[in-house]
Amino acid sequence: MKALLLLSLPLLLAACTSQTCTLMHAPDNVDVQLVADSWAPGTYEVEALGEICTVVLPAVTDPSCSGTVLGLALSEDDSGLASVTLWEAAPDAFDLTIRLDGVELLSEEVVPSYVEDEPNGEGCGIRRSGTASISLD
Repeated sequence: MKALLLLSLPLLLAACTSQTCTLMHAPDNVDVQLVADSWAPGTYEVEALGEICTVVLPAVTDPSCSGTVLGLALSEDDSGLASVTLWEAAPDAFDLTIRLDGVELLSEEVVPSYVEDEPNGEGCGIRRSGTASISLD
């Protein structure tokens, strides 16, 4: 039995090296651009996929989020929200809610447009990257 295993080892190793995959972390993701002429000062809550991020605008601290999937990006001058990002998620559609000081500003179903790629090499897994844009004006 050992002899058979030793004789077959080069064949097994050759099969393993015929495909080269990197181990780069490349999660599915969605980026939703938020379009607004201006952002009123106050406490914003952004909710999606059962998670909530909170930020006070104009921002003096980074947004605080309840989980690991949802994230917020601030505008360059920290006076508004630039985008909402989902990490490790690529739903066909999801509900997005934005509140200012507890008052709902937006509650909308987001249907992202997706592209697929194989960042770790061909045959090494597909990543879905989605984009969408929402106007709050």
